Amino acid sequence: MTFPFAEPLVPVDLRPRVIPEPPRPGDPDGEPCRICGQDDGIWSDRNWVLHNPAGGSLPGTVWLASRTHADSFADLSDELATDFGRVAARVERAILSLGDVGRVHVYRWGDGVAHFHVWFMPRPLGMLRRRGTCCRCGRTGCRRRHPKPSTPPAAPSRPPCTPPWTRGRRRGA
Repeated sequence: MTFPFAEPLVPVDLRPRVIPEPPRPGDPDGEPCRICGQDDGIWSDRNWVLHNPAGGSLPGTVWLASRTHADSFADLSDELATDFGRVAARVERAILSLGDVGRVHVYRWGDGVAHFHVWFMPRPLGMLRRRGTCCRCGRTGCRRRHPKPSTPPAAPSRPPCTPPWTRGRRRGA
């Protein structure tokens, strides 16, 4: 295996689901929001603050937070949502200008704190193993054409998808 993980990869059992989910910092019944008291970061305007991650190891990675307390895209005002597009494009252009960047990926999880923030992470130029999307089969970089979900599944005549970094290797080898 040449993917950047140590072998052997061992699946872990999923924990039981927790419903209702506990409040996050910034939720009405949670601890105070850790982002609302933010400084001006490395760049800011009246709506947004751009930050360097503390202890980050990938050069060019930054995160952008709204100045107003909102939890997700759905909670942004129309004006703020529109302005997000303008600022996101500006941040992407700035990261691309660093050079040696193949693509800038934008991520939003929101599980750590209930305050709107997104991450901008550059993929280094030429690091093609970090390129790709997740297929319906759950594999990153899968190139197989799968039937549309509305069609009945095909008989299991083919082996299940294998990640591209393990192709050509026998299972269990």
